[in-house]
Amino acid sequence: MHLLDKIDRILARKDEGGLDAFKELILEELKTNPKVLRHIFCLRNGAQTTILNHLIRAHDAVEHNLTEYIRFLFEQGASAHVEEPVHLAFQLGKPDLGNLVLEHAKKFVEEPTPQQLLADSYDPERKTLLARVIDTENIDNLRVVLANHPNVNKPSAIQVGKDKKISIPPLHQAIIKNFTGAVDALIKAEADVDNTYGALQETPLLLAARLGRVDALKTILESKAPRLDLEATNEESNRAIDLLCARLETKEDSQDALRGIAMLLCHGAAVPREQALCTLLQDNRYALLDEVSKYTEKLPELAASFVRRCHISGPLHSIIYAENSWWQSLWYLFARPSHVALQLESLVLRGQPPSKKKEAEEEVIQVEAPSPFTKEEVQFATFVKKYEEALSIKKCLGIIIFNPWSSMRWLIDSGKYTSLEQVKKYREDYPGTRTDRVLEKMENRRESLHEDLDGVGKQVKQV
Repeated sequence: MHLLDKIDRILARKDEGGLDAFKELILEELKTNPKVLRHIFCLRNGAQTTILNHLIRAHDAVEHNLTEYIRFLFEQGASAHVEEPVHLAFQLGKPDLGNLVLEHAKKFVEEPTPQQLLADSYDPERKTLLARVIDTENIDNLRVVLANHPNVNKPSAIQVGKDKKISIPPLHQAIIKNFTGAVDALIKAEADVDNTYGALQETPLLLAARLGRVDALKTILESKAPRLDLEATNEESNRAIDLLCARLETKEDSQDALRGIAMLLCHGAAVPREQALCTLLQDNRYALLDEVSKYTEKLPELAASFVRRCHISGPLHSIIYAENSWWQSLWYLFARPSHVALQLESLVLRGQPPSKKKEAEEEVIQVEAPSPFTKEEVQFATFVKKYEEALSIKKCLGIIIFNPWSSMRWLIDSGKYTSLEQVKKYREDYPGTRTDRVLEKMENRRESLHEDLDGVGKQVKQV
């Protein structure tokens, strides 16, 4: 009887005596064939296997746990390097055995890095261990494999369609699987972010954008990898922002597409080259600003960069303010300001606790401006907010009426004025206007605060 058939008969017992019978059989075989545990058996269907791999296939963590059988094989000299048993374990979705084989491999370090050779070797399907673990989408399994320092850029054969396989690096594979934890772990393990693959020759950033893997895109952007190129193009000359705009245009997960576009713009990506895509962003600028606000809530330095790029002469100015568009004409014709400036400048003033919000709005222009915004930027944002408030007139019935025809309001809302310097110049040219009164009120608060601070200083000095 074939040895594997004898083993199968023992495994079929599924009782406590099975392990003892298995040990007895293996020890008896080792007496006549010391290399039996490394022997490769040919099966009836033409496939090849070892005793270890045979047990890995038969193992079920719940119904038929063979962990102790496999431990015994290792004790008797079974190798973790013959026929890639660890690859097989992860391929079959049995990470408990995969981890067991890896731990065993570490105990027998005779060469400089045999465990690395194990991790980098291909199984019969031309997949590395890293590729097998990424397929499991289990971050703990991935960490175990990465601890063996595999080649994090070595490609594996991945099935594409029914009959085609292509070689894909691990980072690209993780993006395709939408395994964000793996994207982060691989980049930290120094996977190349400028690696390209496939017919489109896409970098990880381009692939994430094309597939709409926005969480992966976020991880890549925030990795601060030195070779990350936001303007890299694929074989069709598309950049990441172009690919996300295309998804927005076709309404393919449009909310995620806007989120990805906001992230790219906050990190300094250039605007789309095609005017049609720029117009698309103009049409979605309010939603885009909402996504920028969410993304930069805990990243004020990116908020500052974005706001500056939206001001005059900035690359985003024409998009956020819909410069020279029919929108502006309609707004003015029907006296319907867009409030886009107020929405943009709110990025500068946020960040204070709710209980101190009113106090912050009054004092923010007098004290040192919070990094990374300059004092002048904070002052301008405060002016925009205060001017908006000054436009309203409360009636006795509680109805608020706005003055939509204010010149300064339109200068701000159209993006023609984006700095305090411009506002002060307007004040000089048109004294006695609402602009003059708002600035004067702000300056009086500053003087009052300085007097209060000076008084406190003197009291402290006297004490």
